[in-house]
Amino acid sequence: MPFKAPRICTCGKVVPAGIKCECQKARKRAADKIYDAKRPNARQRGYDKDWERAAKLFLTRRENRACVICGEEATVVDHRIAFKGDDALRMDVRNWQPMCRPCNSCKNVRREGGFGRKPKDAV
Repeated sequence: MPFKAPRICTCGKVVPAGIKCECQKARKRAADKIYDAKRPNARQRGYDKDWERAAKLFLTRRENRACVICGEEATVVDHRIAFKGDDALRMDVRNWQPMCRPCNSCKNVRREGGFGRKPKDAV
């Protein structure tokens, strides 16, 4: 059975293939901490009690219980078009779709940018 050889990390340690070195994990944690400190919290981004109540009600409807992408149980309400501060668009039920968290995260990374990617226009 073929296997990949271990590699040498930039810190000089020999690391098995497919495993991150502790120094890489520490750098990632530090970068995440900086990003989180700059990012507004959910309330500041527009997700208030009214939104939580409406989203919870939306997901209880039978037609909204499955993710529109994979069919798994929907756990979040996604905005088809990002509302970017537009309150009318934020609360417009026609702009909502049920999604599971993994599909929602992938969609947001693709459309709005993330992990060093440039944002794409909504399709």
